[in-house]
Amino acid sequence: MSCNPYDPETGINLQSGSRTFDVYLNGRNIDTVFYSRRTNVDAEEVRRSLIEHDGYDPGITVRERRGRGMSSRQAVVPGCAR
Repeated sequence: MSCNPYDPETGINLQSGSRTFDVYLNGRNIDTVFYSRRTNVDAEEVRRSLIEHDGYDPGITVRERRGRGMSSRQAVVPGCAR
């Protein structure tokens, strides 16, 4: 069996990790977006990009997810060497 470090749902490389940003509208989580850990952006830049480039409602709020999932540490994928 070969090692597959990619999440089939998101396409994110689970070994290198990613930064996770949750998108809210009227207090409700409407989306989650991922950026490479190497991408130097903050929540406001992600928000601006989603509005200007992707057509999201200007009333969205974006928060970086910290301390959960792959945003703050590398995931260990069973069967894959680090």
